[in-house]
Amino acid sequence: MRFDVIICGAGPSGAFCARQLAKNGFKDLLLEAKSLPRYKTGSGWLTQGVFELLGWDPSNVDFPIVSTSKLMFYSKSLEGVEMSYEGKPVTFGASRKWFDYEVVKNAEESGATLVDNSKVKSIKITPDKVTIFTGEKYESQVVVGADGAYSKVALDLGVRKCFDPSEVWLCICSETDLSANKGEEGVAHLVFADFDTGYYWFYPKKDKLNFGIATSLEFIINKAKNENKTNSIVLKELFDNSKTYFKKLDLLDTSVKLEPRRAHFNPSLYNLNSKKYRVCGNRFVLVGDAIGASNPLSGEGIFQGIRTAKIAAEEIDEAIISEDYYFKNYEAKVLAALGREHKFSENTQKMLKPSRPDFDAFFNILRSSKKLRKSILEALYGLDRRKKETKL
Repeated sequence: MRFDVIICGAGPSGAFCARQLAKNGFKDLLLEAKSLPRYKTGSGWLTQGVFELLGWDPSNVDFPIVSTSKLMFYSKSLEGVEMSYEGKPVTFGASRKWFDYEVVKNAEESGATLVDNSKVKSIKITPDKVTIFTGEKYESQVVVGADGAYSKVALDLGVRKCFDPSEVWLCICSETDLSANKGEEGVAHLVFADFDTGYYWFYPKKDKLNFGIATSLEFIINKAKNENKTNSIVLKELFDNSKTYFKKLDLLDTSVKLEPRRAHFNPSLYNLNSKKYRVCGNRFVLVGDAIGASNPLSGEGIFQGIRTAKIAAEEIDEAIISEDYYFKNYEAKVLAALGREHKFSENTQKMLKPSRPDFDAFFNILRSSKKLRKSILEALYGLDRRKKETKL
């Protein structure tokens, strides 16, 4: 079967790209390896920017959602800093299963063809077309790699082998009934302790309480090696630490006994300015986690990924019309859209390292500086765009 564009991966980035292309009149195919709707771990943090790009009103969506009015940042001493934003929701919480599926349905309603439970086996690009084999044969003018950190598109096309462990977040979490939440409704909590990259999170959603850890894969590997333990044991110990912190904060019911459900990977530490990996080339474009577009501080990737998908759809539209398929401007446009926020978040992440001698001093500055708190929230969650970056 022949299409204008084939998008591999039906997560938010891929589905949004498919939706935009279909709206512009292109015949596009959205391929997904798993059956939809699919369960997915993670906090399900949705920023205001996500809803703006999708054109959705968060008060009128067809899936359960809860607004988060503020975040609490804690150092290891558990002294908190309140992060709120001009009376607006900081972020929204939803089930990734139903949010992701809603974006896919939007793509189908716009005219995209969905084929799920269809794993890509090989991808080949020749001067005049892209050929993809799944068990079926599909051809197109362009392929979009929206298939995550270990993108089959990137691997098959020789863009890279995989991300380095220092460039990948490892997230492990669990969910329980919302009744286990003893904290204030609509408040999420992040504890910066025990490791220099990442945090423990505690996030009440509409009907579930989600909590866990997010840190770098490199940290887990090194800690396991130094302590002569397996990666799994180190992760389990850190997960138990997260429960201890949240019980000390009197947020989590002490009777709750939970095990980590599943780990997943986000290439969230990729420096967009490094030029280390190609993000596009002849007849292909990578978006979302496939280029490590997640925020370097929070690991949040939905807003960042959809932004790259929007740029990709615009560039593909232009490429097909002009018949120039090298996407020479794509990377520069991604950098222009995400670069400043990534750099600011990267600098903030460096200051939020518990091993730094000035770590507590930075928390004190954060506590006293409304401007800094506002800038961090804008960089993390796609709130009002900053005209000038706050210096750290």
